[in-house]
Amino acid sequence: MPRFAVVTVVCLLMAGLSPSTRAQTPTATVTQKSFSFCTVDDSAGHMIWATPVFEYEHPSADNFSRTLEMATDFHAFIGSKGGTGDKTCAFASNDRATAEAARNEQRSILTSRFMGLVAINKWQDVAWTPKPWTPALAAKPAVVRKYFYCYGTDTDQRKTLASSVASEVFEMSMDGADPMTPYALAERYGKQFDRNVIEVHGLTRANSSCYFKDTHAEAEKSLRDYRKNFSGYKMPFTDVAWQPIGGATATSSVTAPTTATGSETPAPTPVTPASAPAPARIGVRVTDVTPEVALGLGMDKARGALVIEVFQGSPAIAAGLKPMDIVLEINGQPLDKSTDLPMISSRLPAGKAVTLRVWRERALQDVLIDIAGSPAAATQ
Repeated sequence: MPRFAVVTVVCLLMAGLSPSTRAQTPTATVTQKSFSFCTVDDSAGHMIWATPVFEYEHPSADNFSRTLEMATDFHAFIGSKGGTGDKTCAFASNDRATAEAARNEQRSILTSRFMGLVAINKWQDVAWTPKPWTPALAAKPAVVRKYFYCYGTDTDQRKTLASSVASEVFEMSMDGADPMTPYALAERYGKQFDRNVIEVHGLTRANSSCYFKDTHAEAEKSLRDYRKNFSGYKMPFTDVAWQPIGGATATSSVTAPTTATGSETPAPTPVTPASAPAPARIGVRVTDVTPEVALGLGMDKARGALVIEVFQGSPAIAAGLKPMDIVLEINGQPLDKSTDLPMISSRLPAGKAVTLRVWRERALQDVLIDIAGSPAAATQ
């Protein structure tokens, strides 16, 4: 399960573009500067390449697209040096000190020592900074191709014929104007995979997800790494020749992805029709908690939603949530995986205070979040 996503988090990059593109006027002419850093995380090779914290410029209304572009460029740079892995540029902040603290915390967690002896990962600092932003970077391609795969694992079914089931990597083309479309499709494909594959194999407690990558090679590697993570548990693994029905015709109905890196991002939160009560908006981007991360943070098992970004002006930042917190419960409802957070929180009406049970600094804490009058920027 992609840790591959620790930082994952968040940010899946645009690649495999159609030769035909259409230039679009940038959605905002006003720009601002923020601080961030980028990583490429090879979970199988236990190697992490990381940039220093840098200042970058981006359209004030579209930091997400700029983050994707930077992560793609850094991934290409690492690839030219023979490296590979999941890419992300995370922890965007208004000040350098906050970004530096987030980078240091991430490095500490990912290079912690197993049983106090062997470092889980090797951290390699890389002298790299993004190219300057120009309005041309705001142009959106007419068509993009993404490479999806789905899997499910039932850890309570180890002795059965198949305790883990995975699809092959499949390619989908879609309108490139809306970067949220792949997230909406991943959500739809995941529901189909549950009905058509997970239920058929009898994996009643499976933790299933669908993810996408920018290239076929990235998707294949991520899927191989997922299998490798479970190889030591002697869990039967079954590959299925499955593709979703209906192709890539769904339109995006999301306001922002729940995670990112560069790789694995949980399902998006649907936009609520105007006639319905507005759903709660907590204001975080999350990713799955992998066994490596759970081990590094002192948890007994991988569960919950790992916070990889807290949005400025959101209820989450007002309540003191911060990157590397793990949300385990919302008002007593447990979260098994990161996609549970948007699903549960979307059922909470705005204007209420909710209690999050959070794993922080190797201890449980309860955090009260007031989601009354949640700002538009606060997306799950």
